[in-house]
Amino acid sequence: MTISKFLLFFAFVLLAMSSCMTKRSSISSEIVSQATAEPVVDTEYYATVEIPARFQGNDVNSFLAYLKKNIKYPTNALRKGQQGLVVVQFGVNWDGRVEVFSVLKSSGSKLLDQEVIRAIQTSPNWEPAQNQKKRVGQLLMVQVNFHARTRKIDVK
Repeated sequence: MTISKFLLFFAFVLLAMSSCMTKRSSISSEIVSQATAEPVVDTEYYATVEIPARFQGNDVNSFLAYLKKNIKYPTNALRKGQQGLVVVQFGVNWDGRVEVFSVLKSSGSKLLDQEVIRAIQTSPNWEPAQNQKKRVGQLLMVQVNFHARTRKIDVK
């Protein structure tokens, strides 16, 4: 093998190796950029958010009106004269579904507590809250006061 053929072969090998290295670095930088890309959702729940969750495009007052319309005083609770304040915390998750229920204050009547949770669970999806341009879950709280004598239900 002559020196000129050897140099030609060596140049070809170097060219082929540099081509492979360039391809590999572009692939690895693509993988890195995909791995470090910011997600558009955050599955955590927050008590305070930059943009609060919205019920059917409106503020929380429209949700309270929805609850006033959909909470029914349980007949058995009325017969027994059961009344009291129910405080429920719930979460609107990153895709707008209502979930994560916790009775913070019970009325003392499971019927009344369960009625509040039932009404919240049946609500339509919300527009999720946002933090730093990411959809996030938000924790919300409602207070429902049942008055047996007047059959009145107050929602706050």
